Amino acid sequence: MVLLAASAVTACGGSSKPKALDTTTSSTSTTAVSTSTAVTSSPVGSTSTTAAARAATTSTSARPVATTATPTSTTAVPRTTVPPAPPAGAAILVKGFAFNPPTLNIAKGTTVTVTNQDSTTHTWTADDGSWTNPLPPAGTASRRFDTAGTFTYHCAIHTSMTGKVVVS
Repeated sequence: MVLLAASAVTACGGSSKPKALDTTTSSTSTTAVSTSTAVTSSPVGSTSTTAAARAATTSTSARPVATTATPTSTTAVPRTTVPPAPPAGAAILVKGFAFNPPTLNIAKGTTVTVTNQDSTTHTWTADDGSWTNPLPPAGTASRRFDTAGTFTYHCAIHTSMTGKVVVS
């Protein structure tokens, strides 16, 4: 009858089986000391033999594990485009047989409102004849200026009353 006993000791105190790594390639080196004792019995008597300890160096290298990056998708957030607010309105007052201010500077897209504060009827008439508006006492007239330029005007009833709108 043969009984065989073996024991293993590792220098790093862990298992002697290599473990697979998940990430990068690395290598580990362990030293194993193995001692075996064989006991045999024979009809004459029993003898025991101890084999000399032998040292072995084992190297293990983990194989790199292939990883697949998960594609990411970015979606641009749509920006809401709000059109610019139209320029604030501008005012011209008719008072004392005069347009006030005599020159009005505005941005394109501005609406100009003329208000007659005199007790007499006037007009707001373009010098080129492109518009004419009657202005009874306390009456108003409005016009939107969408084109850049200088627009001269007058009162058709009182020709000494003049003014201009400068649009930029």
